[in-house]
Amino acid sequence: GKGTTIYKNGDTYEGSYMKGKREGYGVYTFSDGEKYEGQWMQDQQHGKGTYYFQNNNKYVGLWFRDYQHGHGVMFYYNGDKYDGDWYKDKRQGRGVYTYANGAQYKGQWMNDMKNGNGFFNWGDGTTYDGQWLDNQRSGKGTFKYADGDVYIGDWKDDIQDGKGIYKFHNGDIYEGDYVQGERTGIGIFRSAKGAKYNGQFKDGLRTG
Repeated sequence: GKGTTIYKNGDTYEGSYMKGKREGYGVYTFSDGEKYEGQWMQDQQHGKGTYYFQNNNKYVGLWFRDYQHGHGVMFYYNGDKYDGDWYKDKRQGRGVYTYANGAQYKGQWMNDMKNGNGFFNWGDGTTYDGQWLDNQRSGKGTFKYADGDVYIGDWKDDIQDGKGIYKFHNGDIYEGDYVQGERTGIGIFRSAKGAKYNGQFKDGLRTG
């Protein structure tokens, strides 16, 4: 049947019941102002539903036994949006995160963070396509700068670190070692005009 229940803690439920449990469609309003509108199974949020959070975030999507689980969209109070897979209240699987400023990440998620392979577009011509670890660029990746320069290579802790190739938009190329974002170590520099230097670099400058 249908009915309304007001709980001792100030929560209210209005909707369908079966054998004394919330089952079917119903609206549950928490005493703190949060609200769930959607499907229920055996007293749990289960199926399709919309949840309004106290901080003005809103989740629209699938639920499994009180968890945001399956495909869902989270609208964040600051204008950001995540559209993708969820696992027990966490972003996990594949998803697209669009920032209020127009930047966007498309790719893999694990444990609520960017993890795995993903493509990030800053919206100004700058892009990164590669591997991520806990929200940071880490592993192999290609970074394209707005001015046309391109870096292809290793990343660690969100910066270029390891082996890489840097193609300047004027045709010059550097291929070699990187340490914390700088060309440092052994490398080869070829200018667009044909000059070549093979040797040591420190902080982007030739030392040999």
